[in-house]
Amino acid sequence: MGCPWLAERIEAGVVSYASAVRELFGGVADEAFIARLGLLVLHFRGAFWLDREHEFNTRTLLRSVGYGAWRSPRFFAALYLFGSNRALMKRAWNACLPGGFEPTFLVMRGVSAHDYVLIQAAKAITGNGSGLELEDLADTEAVDDTAFRLIVNALLIANYGAGVLKLGGH
Repeated sequence: MGCPWLAERIEAGVVSYASAVRELFGGVADEAFIARLGLLVLHFRGAFWLDREHEFNTRTLLRSVGYGAWRSPRFFAALYLFGSNRALMKRAWNACLPGGFEPTFLVMRGVSAHDYVLIQAAKAITGNGSGLELEDLADTEAVDDTAFRLIVNALLIANYGAGVLKLGGH
């Protein structure tokens, strides 16, 4: 069993990104997945956001559904994924409601493989579908490096709250 106060320790700023990732995935034995996590942690440079547009898009979605989403880590994690690019944000806009994520309102026509993976991850994180399995995340052909980074970060948000956005380096 992991630290029962990890979310509070993250909020206090005394936990590193590497420690949070280790805590969340500590029981995983899949070697390919663990190797991929190791590279992710090695290349983490202190920012959860891909770029300014990602943060702007996520905050725009957050404003549209109401700031109560901050108190729902799983919903906020989905917003984080959907905000990662403008096309995905537009695609998911009608599915992000004040009460939560409603996948039946997603526009799936013409979705890119990258965005499809993020949508499946959001469904899994919010409990709206089986989404992705661990072995899918280990597969570099199924889940590109950027999507992997976003999904791991979204899982950290879903499990420990938005405080993880402040996590520092290794």
